[in-house]
Amino acid sequence: MKLAESINGKLANALRKLQKEFFLTQKIRTALITGSGRNIGKGIALRLAASGFNIVLNGSQNRDACDAVASEIRSLGVEVAIEMCNIGDREKVLN
Repeated sequence: MKLAESINGKLANALRKLQKEFFLTQKIRTALITGSGRNIGKGIALRLAASGFNIVLNGSQNRDACDAVASEIRSLGVEVAIEMCNIGDREKVLN
Protein backbone atom coordinates (compact mmCIF):
# COMPACT_ATOMS: atom_id res chain seq x y z
CA MET A 1 0.00 0.00 0.00
CA LYS A 2 2.73 2.49 0.89
CA LEU A 3 4.63 1.65 -2.30
CA ALA A 4 1.54 2.35 -4.40
CA GLU A 5 0.98 5.67 -2.59
CA SER A 6 4.61 6.58 -3.13
CA ILE A 7 4.46 5.76 -6.84
CA ASN A 8 1.18 7.65 -7.26
CA GLY A 9 2.66 10.65 -5.47
CA LYS A 10 5.76 10.62 -7.68
CA LEU A 11 3.65 10.29 -10.82
CA ALA A 12 1.39 13.14 -9.72
CA ASN A 13 4.42 15.36 -9.02
CA ALA A 14 5.95 14.52 -12.41
CA LEU A 15 2.65 15.28 -14.16
CA ARG A 16 2.33 18.64 -12.36
CA LYS A 17 5.88 19.53 -13.40
CA LEU A 18 5.17 18.68 -17.06
CA GLN A 19 1.91 20.63 -17.01
CA LYS A 20 3.65 23.65 -15.50
CA GLU A 21 6.46 23.53 -18.07
CA PHE A 22 3.96 23.18 -20.92
CA PHE A 23 1.72 25.95 -19.61
CA LEU A 24 4.50 28.45 -19.01
CA THR A 25 6.18 27.90 -22.38
CA GLN A 26 3.18 28.47 -24.62
CA LYS A 27 3.39 31.26 -27.19
CA ILE A 28 -0.16 32.43 -26.54
CA ARG A 29 0.33 34.16 -23.26
CA THR A 30 -3.12 35.40 -22.26
CA ALA A 31 -5.10 33.90 -19.41
CA LEU A 32 -8.72 34.39 -18.39
CA ILE A 33 -9.02 34.14 -14.61
CA THR A 34 -12.49 33.84 -13.07
CA GLY A 35 -13.12 35.12 -9.57
CA SER A 36 -9.99 37.19 -9.94
CA GLY A 37 -10.93 40.09 -7.69
CA ARG A 38 -9.84 38.30 -4.54
CA ASN A 39 -8.40 35.22 -2.86
CA ILE A 40 -7.24 32.34 -5.06
CA GLY A 41 -8.27 33.96 -8.36
CA LYS A 42 -6.32 37.09 -7.48
CA GLY A 43 -3.26 35.04 -6.54
CA ILE A 44 -3.39 33.08 -9.79
CA ALA A 45 -3.80 36.26 -11.85
CA LEU A 46 -0.83 37.94 -10.16
CA ARG A 47 1.37 34.85 -10.50
CA LEU A 48 0.62 34.46 -14.19
CA ALA A 49 1.13 38.19 -14.78
CA ALA A 50 4.50 37.97 -13.01
CA SER A 51 5.34 35.14 -15.45
CA GLY A 52 4.58 37.39 -18.42
CA PHE A 53 0.99 36.45 -19.20
CA ASN A 54 -1.49 39.10 -20.27
CA ILE A 55 -4.56 38.76 -18.08
CA VAL A 56 -8.31 39.00 -18.51
CA LEU A 57 -9.87 39.42 -15.08
CA ASN A 58 -13.40 38.18 -14.51
CA GLY A 59 -15.65 38.96 -11.61
CA SER A 60 -19.38 38.98 -11.14
CA GLN A 61 -19.95 41.53 -8.38
CA ASN A 62 -17.03 43.60 -7.14
CA ARG A 63 -15.66 45.84 -9.89
CA ASP A 64 -13.55 47.81 -7.40
CA ALA A 65 -11.68 44.65 -6.36
CA CYS A 66 -10.99 43.79 -10.01
CA ASP A 67 -9.80 47.36 -10.66
CA ALA A 68 -7.36 47.07 -7.74
CA VAL A 69 -5.98 43.76 -9.05
CA ALA A 70 -5.73 45.26 -12.54
CA SER A 71 -3.59 48.09 -11.16
CA GLU A 72 -1.25 45.56 -9.54
CA ILE A 73 -1.02 43.62 -12.80
CA ARG A 74 -0.29 46.72 -14.88
CA SER A 75 2.62 47.50 -12.56
CA LEU A 76 4.11 44.15 -13.64
CA GLY A 77 4.29 45.38 -17.23
CA VAL A 78 1.66 43.18 -18.88
CA GLU A 79 -1.71 43.98 -20.41
CA VAL A 80 -4.90 43.48 -18.45
CA ALA A 81 -8.60 43.68 -19.25
CA ILE A 82 -11.65 43.30 -17.01
CA GLU A 83 -14.87 41.54 -18.01
CA MET A 84 -17.58 41.64 -15.37
CA CYS A 85 -19.96 38.74 -15.86
CA ASN A 86 -21.42 35.86 -13.88
CA ILE A 87 -20.07 32.94 -15.93
CA GLY A 88 -22.70 30.68 -14.38
CA ASP A 89 -25.37 32.60 -16.29
CA ARG A 90 -25.27 31.43 -19.90
CA GLU A 91 -27.34 34.31 -21.25
CA LYS A 92 -25.06 36.93 -19.72
CA VAL A 93 -21.97 35.18 -21.08
CA LEU A 94 -23.41 35.13 -24.59
CA ASN A 95 -24.29 38.84 -24.47
